[in-house]
Amino acid sequence: MEDLGNTNPIVIVGAGPGGCACALRLHALGVPRVVLLEASPGAAFSIGESIQPDANRLLRKLGIYEAFLQEGHEPAFGTRSYWGNRQVGYNDNLLNPHGHGWHLDRAKFNSFLQEEVQKRGMEIRMGHRLVEATEEGDCLRLKVQDAEGQGYELQASYAVDASGTAAVLARRLGSPAIETPSLACLGLRYQAGKVDALPQLTHLESVPYGWWYVTRIPGEQLLVTLYSDAESIKQRKLNHLVSWRHHLQDTLHTYDYMSVAQPRIVDQKLWGFPVRSLRREALAGERWLTVGDAAATYDPITSQGILKALGQGVMAGESLAQAMQGNAGAFREYTQAIEEAYAHYLTVRAHFYRLENRWSDHPFWRKVHSERMYGERPQLA
Repeated sequence: MEDLGNTNPIVIVGAGPGGCACALRLHALGVPRVVLLEASPGAAFSIGESIQPDANRLLRKLGIYEAFLQEGHEPAFGTRSYWGNRQVGYNDNLLNPHGHGWHLDRAKFNSFLQEEVQKRGMEIRMGHRLVEATEEGDCLRLKVQDAEGQGYELQASYAVDASGTAAVLARRLGSPAIETPSLACLGLRYQAGKVDALPQLTHLESVPYGWWYVTRIPGEQLLVTLYSDAESIKQRKLNHLVSWRHHLQDTLHTYDYMSVAQPRIVDQKLWGFPVRSLRREALAGERWLTVGDAAATYDPITSQGILKALGQGVMAGESLAQAMQGNAGAFREYTQAIEEAYAHYLTVRAHFYRLENRWSDHPFWRKVHSERMYGERPQLA
């Protein structure tokens, strides 16, 4: 058993945006010892995401905004979309008081956050995964497997689940998922021959079988993704590269939009993964909290994934610091904030999807328009 000491030790399971934000906030609030466990051995390409201008405020609060600016991520000035009709719509952030948003290189962004954590003297154990967790009085006992497959135990006063949709800590402590039906994402990266021919805007286009999304990512590349459902994918064979490309070329606007950049394919096979929308039944216990996708996952139509993780990481760090100072209601207040945010998300998602009514008889739109898609509103504490 590795005892982390008697100075309010905290273990964070996951070193992505939520886990790192929590660690950085804890450090700023004077928590003396934080250890992060990251199951992956190192950074790898991940389907990217644009972050909204509010992320600038959070990066400033974490004390890493100026360092972030040196990372070379692409500015994002808003969104252009074809949604609900054939007319283009714009949602720009040119007048946003927090500035513009960003198109992220996800692997680079995750590595940056981890480096900022380590600069502050906190430990990240790469390739270490949680195997088992139990609550024992005033501590948590965590069984961990290291990168070489060797097992060991940690004892901590508090733990944070920032492990993404896997929610490895919450599941082991008995918190199941409350889930609505899943969608799926299928995408490719393209190298742009003339990337500056594209505006620094994300592009969306709804189609009978889902919606297309195009964004610039660093390295003069484009990320092109299709969001659909299992029935439409099977009917149209969208999980096959040839069919996926045929549907892309058949779009009214997306293919023409990206073609001006003279793109060529980088990936030789489609990236694919489920797009889940859920929250954990229990978002916290007496000595643990969930943040980011471990707490609740959002449909990417709302563009909230990384912003949510950063914001909840900050809130979790503050709640933990308050709990360590004797505030018995800190976790309850945190849980209520996450539940209220999820209820608001369900309303926003319903609003976005119901703006598109041209193909209500198609499987994808029947699914996203159905009441079952939105689930029951969580009961607030």
